[in-house]
Amino acid sequence: MNTKLSFLIGILFLIFGGQSLSYAQLVVDKGKIQLIVKPGEKITNTMNITNNGDTELKVKVYTEDFIYSAPFEGTKEFFTAGTQKDSNANWITVAPREVVLPPKGQKEIAYVINVPKDTQGGSQGVIIFENLPVTISQNPFLNKNQQKAGAGLSFILRVGTLVFLQAEDTVIKPIVDKFSFEGSILKFNFQNEGQAVLITETKYYVMDADGNVADRGDAQKKYLPMGQTTDLGLVLPEDMPAGEYTLVLSMDLGGYDTLVREVDFRKNSSGTMEITAVRE
Repeated sequence: MNTKLSFLIGILFLIFGGQSLSYAQLVVDKGKIQLIVKPGEKITNTMNITNNGDTELKVKVYTEDFIYSAPFEGTKEFFTAGTQKDSNANWITVAPREVVLPPKGQKEIAYVINVPKDTQGGSQGVIIFENLPVTISQNPFLNKNQQKAGAGLSFILRVGTLVFLQAEDTVIKPIVDKFSFEGSILKFNFQNEGQAVLITETKYYVMDADGNVADRGDAQKKYLPMGQTTDLGLVLPEDMPAGEYTLVLSMDLGGYDTLVREVDFRKNSSGTMEITAVRE
């Protein structure tokens, strides 16, 4: 097996293998940086990285671009810094860019964000912490059989801090519409027509005609970039009695605001459901 293929398989093992979640040797104390910024502003701060393992780690620190990919449920694609629209990766300087972490050791990483004078709307980037290639047979978190099965393969451990910056006048414009029933599933569209990524958590409850709560639940969390559209669905109980209902939908827009919609619907004696009104 050639070196490149061996290295690639090692990366896939780390990402998709059953042991990937337990390999927490490299830890960063800031998973996300989210700031409201002014044009021309300079922001200076620090974060800590920790080696929880029993072996030394050599770590590189650098920035990249990233985007959330469809169906916008958290999956990211990564790119060279400054190549994607609405990137802030090239605004960020980190120091030191290489660090050696002894076992159980911790180091401070400084970062400086230089916001351009003409910045508008939202931007995003990621600070990457990457250790030098380690063979699977050296991974102390795997048992001997797993180490033997991975002999000859190498992997990179990468963790990151997401950086979201928004200018003070950033426009936040979510659109929720096109409500319809498909069986007992209430479907609707969610569009982001604003200037910042929207990370949403959606909850709902259903009241019957007497004001009693007939159901409650959550929708899939969404990570919706600017200019994108996605679908959401709320699965309601199939055994709800026939009658008139109101569903109250509450969508937290990730610290910006909360969007609320009320959907009146009827369940017919035949079991079909139909929407009778939608209110803001």
